[in-house]
Amino acid sequence: MKKKNWQKTPDEKAIHQQAVKIRKMTDQQIVERLESSAEVSADQRRAVINEALDAIAVRDENGDRVSDITIRKIRKILQGKGLL
Repeated sequence: MKKKNWQKTPDEKAIHQQAVKIRKMTDQQIVERLESSAEVSADQRRAVINEALDAIAVRDENGDRVSDITIRKIRKILQGKGLL
């Protein structure tokens, strides 16, 4: 059975409003929105990868770390694959 509007949680109402807004967009607006979100995702992915590589390059409490040469090799491989 369908949920009545007054039974929806605030989160469900917000999601519904966003979905209605997207359905009312023109094709061009939808394409632009998807392209801009893909660019943001790529930037976020690069930031996360760089942060992870920087984190493993620093010695932890046990004294373990990954050497600088290995980090450089990983970065080179990721750049070659277009991930960085």
